[in-house]
Amino acid sequence: MKYVSITLSIACLLASTCDAGAAFVVSSPQPSTQTTSSFLGKKDSALLTPTTSQISKTSLFMVRKGVEKGLELKKKQEVLKKLNEGYVPSKAQRFNKWEELLDPEYTPQVTDKIAIVGAGPAGLHMAFKLNELGFQHVTVLEKDVRIAGKSFTEYIYEKEVPQEFGTCYTIPYKYQELRRIAAATGNVFFEEIPVPERHVYADYTDKEPITQTEWLISSKKKKFPFRLLPDFASEIAVAVDMLRFIRKHDSLFAKPINDIISATNMDLKAWLIKNGFDDLIPVISLANTVQGYGYIDHVPALYGLWWNAPAEIEGFLATKLRMVKQPASILRNGFVQYWEWIYNSGRINVKEGFEISKMERSDDRVVITTKDGHKYDYDFCVITCNLKDALQFLDARPEEKEIFDGLQDRSNLITTLFSCQHSTDPVAISSWTTSLDPQKQARLMTVRNSAKIFFPEDVGTRDRDFLISYQYVEESRPNTTEYRQELEATLLNDLKAAGFQDIEIHEQKVWPYFQRWTQEGLNKGLPVKLMRRQGGLRTWFAGASTLFESVHDCMEYNLALTSTIDKQRSENGRFMRSVATAVTPQETSATESVNEEKIRVEKR
Repeated sequence: MKYVSITLSIACLLASTCDAGAAFVVSSPQPSTQTTSSFLGKKDSALLTPTTSQISKTSLFMVRKGVEKGLELKKKQEVLKKLNEGYVPSKAQRFNKWEELLDPEYTPQVTDKIAIVGAGPAGLHMAFKLNELGFQHVTVLEKDVRIAGKSFTEYIYEKEVPQEFGTCYTIPYKYQELRRIAAATGNVFFEEIPVPERHVYADYTDKEPITQTEWLISSKKKKFPFRLLPDFASEIAVAVDMLRFIRKHDSLFAKPINDIISATNMDLKAWLIKNGFDDLIPVISLANTVQGYGYIDHVPALYGLWWNAPAEIEGFLATKLRMVKQPASILRNGFVQYWEWIYNSGRINVKEGFEISKMERSDDRVVITTKDGHKYDYDFCVITCNLKDALQFLDARPEEKEIFDGLQDRSNLITTLFSCQHSTDPVAISSWTTSLDPQKQARLMTVRNSAKIFFPEDVGTRDRDFLISYQYVEESRPNTTEYRQELEATLLNDLKAAGFQDIEIHEQKVWPYFQRWTQEGLNKGLPVKLMRRQGGLRTWFAGASTLFESVHDCMEYNLALTSTIDKQRSENGRFMRSVATAVTPQETSATESVNEEKIRVEKR
């Protein structure tokens, strides 16, 4: 019996690994033609049809490769598991406090026909999560002709190095849901590559950068009595500051949300000073601004603390003090590939090119009218697009208008792909502290050389470098030709001053970014009021403008909303059923009304 069991185990392993291996070999991670491009050539991925004499050899080769790739997949899944082991997020790290505020008038039922507005990360994740919960009639409505929203990836060089214009980094102890989905869907292309520590320049003419950690510690060394003590004294003092910050953060965010809002009724810089974290101001200012989340003396402390959570703070000293193995990572095949993997696997049904002119909601249904006059009936809707943008088509009630009007206009985060004469400088990510001054908006903040992250050994083998630059403008402006030319001129001047030569601009993205409630809106409890309205008029509101502009926070907010489904099932004495196979778009379409006119969209 023992030998039979071993034989069956080996057979199962071969069967599973052959399937996984075949998928890995045949389906190489080619970028979508709608969302990606290659600037310096692309490998020919065409597969040659084998002759009869080659079949046996090919079969043996595929079995061998299947076993290898299956084991590789298992290893990757183990790595994903280890990233999340040993760290269980407390209530301070998740949205359990938001879940406690939820008392929905209506919770979607598994038989409901659901519309999700927006195919960005929030909308795609919500569709995937509902699919997991057993919902079979979920459609994502996207006005654009591409999915993924602010996840936008270009590919460069023959090695297809991904250049992220939008969503970029992951962080240990956060993004657990992102990794869970990758493991659950068998995404063999999901791989996190550690990012080298950021280097900091005092000014564009500065030729001697220091690491972000050294920069933080150097500010402590300048103070008495540390300037009289050995260097390690400053390092210990900074570590103590960081640990105090983590304890304070955990203590604060474990409180009820109204108490959190009351304790953060000030800008982020004022909060840091009030709580004795003056020495952390430089590095938190850098982290906040270069990511597009505002100047610390302008942004409400609540938002600054949502972003500068313990996971990010630990990363600042990861290299020096080895508190975590890697402060941040970047996806080997890009964020767009992540969303397209889910989309192309049949997990999500998307209607692209779907422009909404009107959404009418009642206690028993939602009616959506398109720009061309066609009407669609749904039982429930999830709005993940920007809340102020939703006012253009939504039949918003007075309470909803109050909540949405309390949002501050968005900022602009500008990401630009440019090439320049090759440099032997090994630095992968550089930032300039000049850009932290609110009086110097649109100045060059950061340059990222992704090729040096993925292939550091290739330095010196190319004639030109392709890099991504970041600029930030506090008040969003219309994306006109004149505005873009102004941004390019400022960027070119700063790049030349920083020593980049023979610069050529290839592509620029002006993102409307980081819409948030004003301090007055936060004090009125508008985020709480929005959560209290969730489920009313058969509507959920999700996405970046409901809380924070990051994939992690959008996913966590979605998990808070969908927790009501589990709660309702538990109260009804039912257990959440596991969905073994995904619902395909074809199956979903078959359940739609025969009166619906299908919208023709270009599929990948």
